Amino acid sequence: MKTKANSFILVDDENTFFAKEYAKRGVQVKRIYKKIPTVLKFLRRVHMYSKLPGYSIWFGEWKKELPSYDSAIIFASVIKLPAARFIRKHYPGIRVIFWYWNPAKACVNPDLITDEKIEKWSFDPKDCIKYNMRYNTQFYFNNISVQEDGCKTEDIDILFIGADKNRLKKLLEIKVNMETLGLKTYFHITADNRWGTHTNKQYRERISYETILQYISRSKAILDITAEGQEGLTLRPLEALFYKKKLITNNRSIIDCDFYHPNNIFLLNADNAAQICDFLKLPMHEADDGLLEKYDFKAWKDRFFKEIDI
Repeated sequence: MKTKANSFILVDDENTFFAKEYAKRGVQVKRIYKKIPTVLKFLRRVHMYSKLPGYSIWFGEWKKELPSYDSAIIFASVIKLPAARFIRKHYPGIRVIFWYWNPAKACVNPDLITDEKIEKWSFDPKDCIKYNMRYNTQFYFNNISVQEDGCKTEDIDILFIGADKNRLKKLLEIKVNMETLGLKTYFHITADNRWGTHTNKQYRERISYETILQYISRSKAILDITAEGQEGLTLRPLEALFYKKKLITNNRSIIDCDFYHPNNIFLLNADNAAQICDFLKLPMHEADDGLLEKYDFKAWKDRFFKEIDI
């Protein structure tokens, strides 16, 4: 059994909602790159991708604090991989956990990480098998209070907030179908990057996660559309679980989840959309508190340091 370690998490920005929640739960949160003017960010990216020496000059103060830590959790991305390699090279005694909470094909190809001491973990069982990675669940946060915006009623039937990710056509079709059934929808689709916002009139500006939580509080059901073949859970099912909302998803693996109940979760396919109105009228099945604990951030973090069956 692995012992619990003095660990830290590397993030893009320590001021985001999720980074603040990590810190509230006693985890050291470190900004991976130091703040620099926008004009220098392009130069930094070129330097990082060039594999030229000296790239650590861009790292934050955490690189000086490494002797104080036993382990690092790094959320997988191309731009964070150099940090994992830096830690392994200069502090080989520190355990490096490279965590995929997005599908590998949309992130960093795990086969490019040849250092076996960089532990590759994923939320997706299929990716774990394909790339020989270790599995951990997706996570969320227990006991988050949603700041109300003044509206206490559930005036949105179906909610979707997320990036395009090659789903725009499908999402718009679903929106039209739901509204044809007389359902009230709110779809907030953003471009995959900040520079693409104005390339399509269907895209909206990005909003804070605090604002997203307000929309969730007003919604009866959350829509979850995953990529073909994805088995791992996105945040949407956990938002539905923790906030006691219904879930509509095309992820067929959801029926194998321990929190699945047909009153709460609707498996969407090409032929059954008309049944959603009846689904929304079903009473919610109350989830066991133990399930919330299992998917809570603390339990997720602890599983990296314990041999636990999931």
